[in-house]
Amino acid sequence: SGAAHLGAVVFPRSVTSIPSGICSYCGNLSKVSISPTTTSFAATGNEFIGCGSLTNIRMPSVETVGVSAFMDCGSLQTVDAPVLSAVLDHAFDGCGSLTEIYSDAIEVVTVGGFTGCSSLKSIGTNDIKWLGRSGLNFNGCCNLTEIGTIALSLDNRPPQDTNDPTIGTSCFANCRKLQTLVF
Repeated sequence: SGAAHLGAVVFPRSVTSIPSGICSYCGNLSKVSISPTTTSFAATGNEFIGCGSLTNIRMPSVETVGVSAFMDCGSLQTVDAPVLSAVLDHAFDGCGSLTEIYSDAIEVVTVGGFTGCSSLKSIGTNDIKWLGRSGLNFNGCCNLTEIGTIALSLDNRPPQDTNDPTIGTSCFANCRKLQTLVF
C-alpha cells in the first residue's frame, strides 16, 4: 500500500477476492481491472482507500464491497457493478465526485456506505432491504434525487447484523434534492 508511482493494477482470473489494503493510499492509481471471477472484497476492507486518481471502476461480478474499500477516492465518478448487492461500512465515504452507481442489485447499505458522496444523483436499484441501524448511510448526498424502494425486513438483514430492521440516525441527512422515499 502507498506505492507512490503505481498507476494500474490488473487482477487476474485466479483472484476471487480482493485482499484487504492491497492498494490503499496509492495516489496515482488511475486504472483497476477486476476479473469476472472476482466476486468480493476482503471483509476487513481498505482495498482502495485514499486512491485519489481513480475515476471509474468496473466490477462485473463483485457482490460485496467491503469496509472503507473506496473511502476518500475523491476523483471516483462512476461505479459499474451490475451484481453489487452489499455496500458495507463507509465503502464509498468521501467519494465527492461519485455521480452514478450502476447496479440493480443493491439490497444492503450499512453505516456510512455513501456518506459524503455529494455528487451522487441516483442509486439504480430495485429494493434496498437493509439500512444499517447506526445510520449516516447517505448523509451528505446533497444531489441524490432518486433511490429504489426501501423494503426493510428482519428476514433480509445481513448475517453479521443482529439488529432490528430500522433506518438509522441521519440516514438521509443533507439529501436536499431527494423528494420521495418509497417504503
